[in-house]
Amino acid sequence: MNQMLKLAIPVMLLMMCISLSSAQSIETRAEDGGALPTNIPVDETFTVLITEGGNPVGADTKVVFTLPAGGGVPIYSLTDESGKARYKPLITGTLGIRVLDDDLVTVANATVNVTTTDIPVVSIGSATCSVGGTVDVPISITGASGIGAIDITVDYDASILTATGVANGTMIEGMSDLLWAYNLGAGRVNISFATYPDMINGDGELFVVTFAAGAAGNSTLDIMVKEAWTGDVPPQPVTPITVDGYVNVTSTTPPYDPADTNHDCVVDMMELMAHISKWKSGEVGMMELTTSIGRWKLGSGGYC
Repeated sequence: MNQMLKLAIPVMLLMMCISLSSAQSIETRAEDGGALPTNIPVDETFTVLITEGGNPVGADTKVVFTLPAGGGVPIYSLTDESGKARYKPLITGTLGIRVLDDDLVTVANATVNVTTTDIPVVSIGSATCSVGGTVDVPISITGASGIGAIDITVDYDASILTATGVANGTMIEGMSDLLWAYNLGAGRVNISFATYPDMINGDGELFVVTFAAGAAGNSTLDIMVKEAWTGDVPPQPVTPITVDGYVNVTSTTPPYDPADTNHDCVVDMMELMAHISKWKSGEVGMMELTTSIGRWKLGSGGYC
């Protein structure tokens, strides 16, 4: 009997070590085998892959989904033959995911955030200025969720505007781990940024683009998001909606009085007499003549 006990004890210890090692090697991963995302969309089926020692566990491993993680109703699921379990969250919040062994002991634990499926919108503003002036136009985002990198292009009419600079907007100016750069070309602005571990969430102003107005006209600001990624590991692609803007540049030429034929902003006596003659012949109305007389009374100081 003593000899049997001596043999049984090491075997039991070995089995316990194997069981403990197995439990410690179980992981909850994304469907493709990568790391779980930080955020998942509400009302869409979410699939997890359960692995043991890096390999799928196979069928009938118990997985418990709880939403919210701190007090929701546990939903029990079994993995399929590929080691995957599925759950469709119907509300937002923190989703808890637990893997149980045959004794219903938790052997792996994870959480993800369930967020709304709102598509982020990246937009550029609109403005009006005069020839020779400058104008600041904001680039903003709404509905951002965990965005860690983005490449933006703005095309504009180079015969009307010239981009002279880009500054951080209020949403990102305080981020300590922000990397960003921009390039100004004729008719195009390129802006790129990346941030980690901080991410872009919610609504706010990303950048401010400064334009100098060189000629009168209306320039469309055609904004495009070339690439956008979440800050997850690995990053997930994001496809925002974009909304264009414009800059309307008005002429600085003053509205000259019809009587002021030499456009010197002064209605002199000779010009006024000629205008009165036009009034007599019916070419000029009384209101227009009265305005010209008022400007003639201003003398050499002019009206503009």
